[in-house]
Amino acid sequence: MDLEFIKYQDEDIPRRMLGKNFKFRLGIRHLQLLYMFLMCAAMGALRVSPSVAMLAVTDTSRLNDTYIQIKNWDRKTQGVILYSFFMGYAIMLVPGELFLKRIGGKYTQAVSLLLNGGLCVAMPTVINKGSVLAVSGMHLFMGMSQAWVSPANQALLRKWLPPDERNLFSRILYLGLLVGIIVALPIIGIVSEARLGWELIYYSLAMMAFSMGTICVLLTASSPNKHQAVGDTEKEYIAVAMSNIEKLQMEKKGRENVNVTIMSGSPPSIVWFKILTASQFWKIAFLHIATNVIFIFCLSDMALYLQNFNISLKENTIWMALLYTMWLLIELLRMIALYIYNNIFRWNDIPFKIIFTLSIICILCGLPALLYLLPDWKITAILTLMIIMSSLSIQTHAIKRNVKQIKDLDPDVISIVSSIVASIVGACVPMLTGFLVVDNVNIHCWRYIFFTLMSVVSLCHIMYFVLGNYSKRSARNKGNSIRYLISYDNTSDILEVMSNHNEKMKIEAEK
Repeated sequence: MDLEFIKYQDEDIPRRMLGKNFKFRLGIRHLQLLYMFLMCAAMGALRVSPSVAMLAVTDTSRLNDTYIQIKNWDRKTQGVILYSFFMGYAIMLVPGELFLKRIGGKYTQAVSLLLNGGLCVAMPTVINKGSVLAVSGMHLFMGMSQAWVSPANQALLRKWLPPDERNLFSRILYLGLLVGIIVALPIIGIVSEARLGWELIYYSLAMMAFSMGTICVLLTASSPNKHQAVGDTEKEYIAVAMSNIEKLQMEKKGRENVNVTIMSGSPPSIVWFKILTASQFWKIAFLHIATNVIFIFCLSDMALYLQNFNISLKENTIWMALLYTMWLLIELLRMIALYIYNNIFRWNDIPFKIIFTLSIICILCGLPALLYLLPDWKITAILTLMIIMSSLSIQTHAIKRNVKQIKDLDPDVISIVSSIVASIVGACVPMLTGFLVVDNVNIHCWRYIFFTLMSVVSLCHIMYFVLGNYSKRSARNKGNSIRYLISYDNTSDILEVMSNHNEKMKIEAEK
């Protein structure tokens, strides 16, 4: 699920490549981005709602003070329902990336919001009168529709923004997801205490989704050329910037393709077998799994864990909002640090490697520590969860860095495939919690889930470092095997060197 977060990272385009006349100018495109930010916030609220609403649906303490039905679902049933939501998100990643980008970002976002609104309206009726299978199906469709958000945002960013603005505003859209989660959690907690309880939660989410879907249909456009308020100057500004960058990228790709064709004798192509057998891919996939497993646990089961401190659902959601606020602050600090790194200082990778190693240690030490803080050390447990959430933010940035460093394979394809693998594995976390944590107040049940998560994270990081070292050795060996091409950039020179090399090889073979 976090993984869509790595997609909110576009290519870094230096402003000097656009020319001296290109400076940052406010325009209608930034109003479009404001709408997109609000839509991302709405999706963040919809994403965090299933786990909290499930606690309200099964809150047996409110059997006599509410008009609505309270379900006596055990943890296995709740785990299966939440598993359906996250699995629905996982299975729609490939169709979303391959097909939904072609439809257009506006219509994809509008359909996603309106569909979520319709599912939220129907959810109380399905829960009250339907079976568990029907409720799981509803959550499955909710997860599937939410997987469309990232492809839609990518399509809109590429059509609306000059290349030099995409990196910054893509991160801002990612922050919109966190803002939606932070704002929605306390509101859901307050609404859950009303007489309509959990039904009012779903109706409120439906109103929000319908409102944002209407704004998307009426006030946004798929491209600047289809928006009536965009002036000719801004259209020309965006078009010229994109044209300049496309020319530079085509020239770069042309040189790379010529080099690959000369060395291999055939044009470059993307082969799935090559991707699935590449150590670079599995290095990123294991790191992605380690991050996604902990993130989905926080998203789906953090509220259940906090119930062990004998707090109300309202107080529970406030503490959760505080934890996600910590994640937001870390992201803001990281953006500031990246700006300092790119524009003021030029540090090497050693500081980041130290921070990345510390983040791994914090997660591996924090997970078992959460077990021994039950049920009296609430503040200490909250601080530990803050450290884990901050470490997850660093881990997410590490995935971005590893994806951007890929040279032999397509980084976009690698990120999509690793997202699928990580999402499928992460979707099993709520089901695992449902089967292991049978009794919420039994500390021994939580011991199983925490040590299982710690084992998975440890194994994934071990594989990450092993495959990382293997990739470095392979890269060095490859560099030594083609060192006679390193000093040549001109295509004719490469051809000449290759022809001379081939003639020497033929002479040696004849001898």
